[in-house]
Amino acid sequence: MKYEHRILMLGFLAGLAGAVTSFFLLWQCDYAVRTRVTLAILIAFAWLIAVLALHSKVVFPLRTLSNLLGALREGDYSLRAKALAWTTRWAN
Repeated sequence: MKYEHRILMLGFLAGLAGAVTSFFLLWQCDYAVRTRVTLAILIAFAWLIAVLALHSKVVFPLRTLSNLLGALREGDYSLRAKALAWTTRWAN
């Protein structure tokens, strides 16, 4: 299994206990069915957004580092020079 897929799976598993507990408590309360369904959809949507945010925060820097190392291995130093030019431009 690829590392990116493991991050997604672990993110979903990390939120599973909280989501299941929230769904259970939501259905045990005395709310209208329409309110229960709406809140259940909001919980699931928030869970999905949190997992996707975790995935992007973990995978994007690793992918960038991998691309940088690949370019350096091939002898392409232009990416490094661009980053240096960008930092000096904003520093002034």
